[in-house]
Parts: sequence; structure tokens; C-alpha cells
Amino acid sequence: FLYYSPYAVHTPICPVDSLLYKYEGKEPWMGQGNARYATMIDNLDRNIGDLLAMLESTGVIKNTLVVFTSDNGGNYSITRQKPLRAGKGSYYEGGIRVPLIFKWKGKVNEGEWCDVSVDCTDLFPTILEAAGYDREVLYDEMAIDGRSLMPLFKDTDNSKKAYDHNT
Repeated sequence: FLYYSPYAVHTPICPVDSLLYKYEGKEPWMGQGNARYATMIDNLDRNIGDLLAMLESTGVIKNTLVVFTSDNGGNYSITRQKPLRAGKGSYYEGGIRVPLIFKWKGKVNEGEWCDVSVDCTDLFPTILEAAGYDREVLYDEMAIDGRSLMPLFKDTDNSKKAYDHNT
């Protein structure tokens, strides 16, 4: 188990100077400092890519569920979440809608998109079920909050129906 929580896209803005050329002068409507902030995101993307490449090269990726998410929307003074309203610290979608990406070789279809709303409390039962815990044990004996997202990983017409957050 590895929990990797980079601080890379938080303030203070610390640009990666070698990447500034890619972003300077682009999209001025986004506000000041964005080229500098964009380098931080680019660097984070590269680091995640390096981590995935290492998992692939060592063969560990075959038995690894990778979850990528965020704790909140972007800082509205630095980024814009258009067309979503507001940003970090807000209960509007710009503050609470975040990316959630799963990668699990042979278990999650690459490139698939799912528009089912989920909650951060769903991560714990999902990880437990991925590790082999029985769904009945999760809900009947452990009485945990959230629902496993595992049914959403399956490529069937009924997979979204199998995920019911209200049961």
C-alpha cells in the first residue's frame, strides 16, 4: 500500500522554471500566475507518470489499484473551473467536483468514463473489496459508510444500477 499525497499544486506558487516556456502568454483570461501554476501541474503529471512507469517496469502494476483524486476544487484566485461556479472552500461544484481516476490493469477498462456521482466515503469500501473483502462483510458486519465502486468497474449495462448509494 502506498499513499502518495503531493503538495505540488498548492500555494505558494513555486514554478518549475524549465517548463515556463510551455505556458507563458497562453490563456490570459485565467488570471495572473497561471503559467507558473501550470508548470506545477505539469510537473505533478510527470511525477505520476514516472510512478506508473516504475510500477509497470517492475510488474507490480498487475496487482495494483491506482486511485487518483483531489480533496477539493481549484483555488479560484489562481484557476477557473468554468463552467462550474466558485472554487476551493465553496460548496458550489467548482469547490467540490474533483477528478477521480482508477487504474487497475485487467480490472478497469482504460479510457472509460462514468458519470455516476460518488463520494469520498466510497473509497474505503472500494479499496477493501479490491483487497478481497466480501461485500456482505463490508456492509453487514463492518457497518461502514460509503459503497464500493467495484460494480462501476465492470463493463456491463447493469453496472451503474449495481451501484446504489442509498442501500
